[in-house]
Amino acid sequence: MLHEDLFKGLPESTIQDFAAIESRLFYPSGTALFTADETASAFFIIHRGSVGVSGLDWQEGLAGSATSPAGEVLGLSAALAGDSYRASARTLESSEIGLVDRSEFLEFLNTHSEFALRLVALLSEGLTSALDHLRALPPAVEA
Repeated sequence: MLHEDLFKGLPESTIQDFAAIESRLFYPSGTALFTADETASAFFIIHRGSVGVSGLDWQEGLAGSATSPAGEVLGLSAALAGDSYRASARTLESSEIGLVDRSEFLEFLNTHSEFALRLVALLSEGLTSALDHLRALPPAVEA
């Protein structure tokens, strides 16, 4: 999910209120933002730099990795659900990262219904896209 998609068309006051709960920090290269199976107490927005994300397959271990560039939001679903992160994330270079505390974000959602509805729509689109991708995969061959 991209940071810019979250705020497209929303009032400036909503953007300012969100900025008030986001802590922007600078991290050196190689800094762990979160690890798989850690309870999500926050989510992260990459403002500058890039982050390596290593995903987990619960049965097989490491499933793959990707590079997340500036603009991406990491760990939002896990933080929203109060679940564990399903991947690990580490800065690949010196990066400016926004950190949004889960409890402050939940309070923000209670007072900004237009943002909450936008978030639900974006998460739903992501889920629909993932399901379409899974349906397009060939059936697994049993051994």
